[in-house]
Amino acid sequence: MGKLSKREKTYLWMVIILLGVLCVKSFWLDAYKAQNESEALFISRVTETLDQRFDNVLYQRGILMYRIISVKEVTEEENQLVKKLDTIKGNAVDIELQGKYKARIRKYVLGLLPFGQETIHLVNQE
Repeated sequence: MGKLSKREKTYLWMVIILLGVLCVKSFWLDAYKAQNESEALFISRVTETLDQRFDNVLYQRGILMYRIISVKEVTEEENQLVKKLDTIKGNAVDIELQGKYKARIRKYVLGLLPFGQETIHLVNQE
């Protein structure tokens, strides 16, 4: 392997800098801190729910992980109808989610590379 050209050195430095920016974003800027006690309680309930939901080897070993990146208060207009499967009849039924907060989570590979995002809205958190 010969010496790198000026263009290749520039690309290499750009990759190193962008990886550094991605590390800063993933490790420090994406994390959410609770603003009050009510949010802290909601975050703990979301964490318990997600720990049960993501209970597999990849999450237990730390290869995949999730972080709560935002918590927002839900207004009356944002309470939404969702489809829920009726286990007795086997058909879909509309239910309305009544909650005070919703959380946005982001999933990561090795805590660095984001690969998915979703919103969690728990029912009856009080």
